[in-house]
Amino acid sequence: MKRLDLDFHRNQTTHKKTAGLLLLLAGVAAGIVLADSYSELKGEQQRAKATLAQQHERQPESNIADAKEIEPQLKQAAATIEQLSFPWDKLFKALESSMTEDVALLSVQPDVTGGTVTLNAEARDWDSMLDYIRRLGEGKFFTGVHLVSHQIQQSDPQRPVRFTLSCRWLATRSQHSP
Repeated sequence: MKRLDLDFHRNQTTHKKTAGLLLLLAGVAAGIVLADSYSELKGEQQRAKATLAQQHERQPESNIADAKEIEPQLKQAAATIEQLSFPWDKLFKALESSMTEDVALLSVQPDVTGGTVTLNAEARDWDSMLDYIRRLGEGKFFTGVHLVSHQIQQSDPQRPVRFTLSCRWLATRSQHSP
């Protein structure tokens, strides 16, 4: 009988590289969409300001009422512009620099205004999770890294640990342009 030679390790590495490439492509596509949306919103905000200025010149009394109606829209546009101008690439590079083969990042939930980031991840084991938390805390991008929750996946034979982290991102508003 012919000997069967299986190499599961190589397939996992290829799978991880493919997943990483797909994640990179998705990030680039999202960046393009965000840049386009940013450009449209910036133009919309400038047009709204110009319209408001023109109305103010024509009808000073009614402009007060008009300005109060437009103000919430302008605030929403400014908040959207702030989110779109956030330095997402720096955040993703900071996260990638702390990654190991034993931890898979499942989701990233940044709070742009609060400067916090919530991460959902899965580690091969308890020690891998603790090592990842330590690596994030020792890096120059995050502070106050703490474990919010964790759960050992009993249904999986390898028993990985799913966990949620919360941390402050040290990027300030001065690091990204409005």
